[in-house]
Amino acid sequence: MPPELMGLFSGIVMALGNVAGRVGLRGSKPMEGVFWTLLPGIAIIVLATIILFLVGVPIPLDPRGLPYLIVAGFTSDLGARLAFFHAIARIGVSRTAQLRAVDPVITAGIAVTWLSEKLTLASSLGIVMVTAGVAILALEKSVPGGEGNNALESRKSLLSREKTIGILFGLLASFLYVISNLTAKVGMAYVSPYAGTAIRHISGLIFLMLYLLFTRKTGEIRGVASQSIRYYTLSGALMTASVLLFFIGLVSAPVSTTNALKNTTPLWATLFGYIFIRQEERVTPQVLASAAIITAGVFLVVFKG
Repeated sequence: MPPELMGLFSGIVMALGNVAGRVGLRGSKPMEGVFWTLLPGIAIIVLATIILFLVGVPIPLDPRGLPYLIVAGFTSDLGARLAFFHAIARIGVSRTAQLRAVDPVITAGIAVTWLSEKLTLASSLGIVMVTAGVAILALEKSVPGGEGNNALESRKSLLSREKTIGILFGLLASFLYVISNLTAKVGMAYVSPYAGTAIRHISGLIFLMLYLLFTRKTGEIRGVASQSIRYYTLSGALMTASVLLFFIGLVSAPVSTTNALKNTTPLWATLFGYIFIRQEERVTPQVLASAAIITAGVFLVVFKG
């Protein structure tokens, strides 16, 4: 099997995890989603790290990498994941996945602004395409849920505001994921990717528990319906599996190819959203168009032709 396909599988698995998380949000809240998706992710990555260590795979663990991974855990596994669930609750999984995929564009912007890198023609065109795709989502007149599409006229302003907030949460999640990736990259220079991912997940969970204890909201995560917990567990396992597939692909495949294939997630999320949750999340022509445009734009930015 070509190693590049690991990036494609990573994108497919991530999309399935996003859809499962959307189903888990029924009767639940984003904060609970963060907690119940982190637990299975931690279990999987810790188990994988132990197994690799037992079979003789080197697992470097230099303390110099820990501060960077802790920051990555706070920004990604708490901040970004919480913003991501807030976005899904407001605008649906297919739209949120598209906003989540713009992180290569944000990374390119940071590289140009802070690192004085120059944009290629392909990268510039890709940024324009991604911006156009996000604009299509912002200007979409319909709303994700079936109930919203039949709402009374007096509720349209509220629904429009919720959509705007959802888009902002999706973009915030993407930005926080970029910050996490940049700090994690520094930390991974000292720590095994598997151990580093485990440390990142555990750090995020610790920050979340400290927040819940400080605000005395620990009772909320105990009152989640069992059905939501099942879907959150599936979502967390799939999201972590997606990360592992991505790492495996990076071992023997070009980063640009693997990353580009992983960023097909918006297309898969749109497809799976239509298949599994079409009654509560309409896939409009605007959503299909934005998914195609954003994915193509991300390809151009990643490949830097």
